Amino acid sequence: MVRDKICDMSSLKKTLEKMEGFGTISLNNNGERIQFKESPEAKQSIQFLCHLVLPFVDCYWVALASVKQLKNQDKTTFVEKSQLVEKIQWFAETLFKEGFFVFQEACSLAIIDQAIDKLTKVDLLEVEETASKHGTQLLFRVKDQ
Repeated sequence: MVRDKICDMSSLKKTLEKMEGFGTISLNNNGERIQFKESPEAKQSIQFLCHLVLPFVDCYWVALASVKQLKNQDKTTFVEKSQLVEKIQWFAETLFKEGFFVFQEACSLAIIDQAIDKLTKVDLLEVEETASKHGTQLLFRVKDQ
């Protein structure tokens, strides 16, 4: 099992070498070309990894597309977190119902929250905390780049 964080090219190469050791892939040209093996075990491993990763990829893509749409609208207006989550989830559910996404987990509120947090950490979203009668409220808007 791979437990190391992939944060640079050397850690990526180590991870790919581990996958090669598991018999899932084969590396050619000094690790620059990856081929998936045709064995049933390799296909099962790749399918398992896809089931783990693709919902996150789909959800993060939807979050980015939603942020881009916000950017194209009014750049000065803050949006409540609940409204942003609702917008992202609606878009993800629509894409799932239309067959663009295979995994319904891409519509998960937990993954959407993670995507919003990540977009905030990489400075695509600006967050502002305000006090309301229901407690602290988070407001988001697209950061000027």
